[in-house]
Amino acid sequence: MNETLQPPGWTERVRAASALILAPHYDDEVLGCGGLIAQLTAAGAVVRVLFLTDSGGGAEGAAGAGGSADREAYGRRRREEAAQACEILGLTGCDHLGLPDGALDQHLDEAVRGIRRAIFTQRPDLILVPSPLEVTRDHRAAFAALHRLLAPLREGGGSGDTPEPLRGLRILLYEVNHPGHPDLLVDVSAERERLERAMAAYASQEERHPYWNAGLGLRRFRTLSLAPGVELAEGYRRLRLEDFTTRSPAQLVRHLGGHPEVHEVREGPKISVIVRTRDRQGLLDEALASLAAGDYRRAEVVLVNDGGTRPVVPA
Repeated sequence: MNETLQPPGWTERVRAASALILAPHYDDEVLGCGGLIAQLTAAGAVVRVLFLTDSGGGAEGAAGAGGSADREAYGRRRREEAAQACEILGLTGCDHLGLPDGALDQHLDEAVRGIRRAIFTQRPDLILVPSPLEVTRDHRAAFAALHRLLAPLREGGGSGDTPEPLRGLRILLYEVNHPGHPDLLVDVSAERERLERAMAAYASQEERHPYWNAGLGLRRFRTLSLAPGVELAEGYRRLRLEDFTTRSPAQLVRHLGGHPEVHEVREGPKISVIVRTRDRQGLLDEALASLAAGDYRRAEVVLVNDGGTRPVVPA
């Protein structure tokens, strides 16, 4: 493993005057970064969470539900639970986009508009968003939406390249259901009781699966590189605005230690690449292999045989 992907052997204190949490579902904020949220609010920071989906279930949550009415009732229950959890964590407030659960990657433009509105209204100096290495598709889509918002910007270029609310913005990636490669560990041992109360508010989720046990296990796992006195820790990966403006989503996934072919969110305009060939099988193989190795997946290859022998196209 690359040395830069090794977890640190110490913890740090995160400070912010204002923080925005991007949570794909109700409970992601507790499971992923609840300890840090509790520390920030206790220190007087203005902390808001933006819930991206309606958490009505998709294929997961509506299992056993009889139809849209049951799904809506399930979503309402989860939203009410979220209000309780946010109060326990001391959040300034929470906002809801209400996009379809399980299909966030199909509503990226709407997510981008909602995130942009939240940033320009609140003007946070810190954003917490799920890592693109996450297992859940909605979690990866949340990162993709933030990337789509920030990618066109440039920092430090002068002449108003970066809107004022985004200058100096810090981004922390949090983990919910897949351990990444953190470069920041936060000691949250003292926040355990509040975390347990916040997660207990999500009774609908604990009825389905012992999610808090998993969250507790991940926080214990994060103490492996730390001194024995740390009982629970949360892991984060720091990114800067320029990471979003200079790297594609697939390149960032690779930078973070993941595999783009597995975790990539396929997005963007479709590109057609026209390749002309005539009796140059070796060069054609090289060209097609180069295209196949590219990061951008929304592409098609149009192969034109200019009157030569029919080429062999690799499977």
